[in-house]
Amino acid sequence: MGAPARLTAGGIAAAALAAAEAGPLTMRAVAQQAGCDPMAIYRHFADRAALFDAASDLALADVEIPEGGAWDRRVVELYTRVRAAVVHRPGLAPEFVARPPLGPNARRVSTAAAAALREGGATKRDVVGALQVLASYLGANIAQAVAPQDQSVRAVEVAEVMGPAGARHLLVNGSDELLRFGVRTIVRGAVR
Repeated sequence: MGAPARLTAGGIAAAALAAAEAGPLTMRAVAQQAGCDPMAIYRHFADRAALFDAASDLALADVEIPEGGAWDRRVVELYTRVRAAVVHRPGLAPEFVARPPLGPNARRVSTAAAAALREGGATKRDVVGALQVLASYLGANIAQAVAPQDQSVRAVEVAEVMGPAGARHLLVNGSDELLRFGVRTIVRGAVR
């Protein structure tokens, strides 16, 4: 495989996102997508984690920060958009969940969420706690959304155990609807 005319860190991270849409994110898959030898990647990234951190952050580049409306609705919409940015790249999900991104795009998202929480009256301590809980909850929802098991089938099984009274309120694990419900619950708890 011939090396491209100019291989860049940004190009490799973009190749990682494209590879993540097709399947598991591996160095070999990224190299194939970038049109280079896997070892060429290490000229731009110290290790696998550094590349996947860059790809996770790049996944957030196109996430638009909601403007206007109630502060809590903006937080719900923001996390819904983050979820969408990752879920349509199922190969990225394990990396995103295991190592939430810390780059400039992640900071932009976190800053917007923190500002909305402060607008809602959350203390600095509650903002930090809420952001940690939101990151954990988002990760769990993403992991469930891309899990090989069909979550809607599992929801039917859970509904049978819960009985009719609980089943009619059951939300499917990993669903956008459950994410929205959970984020609303978390942000309301952060503001007392």
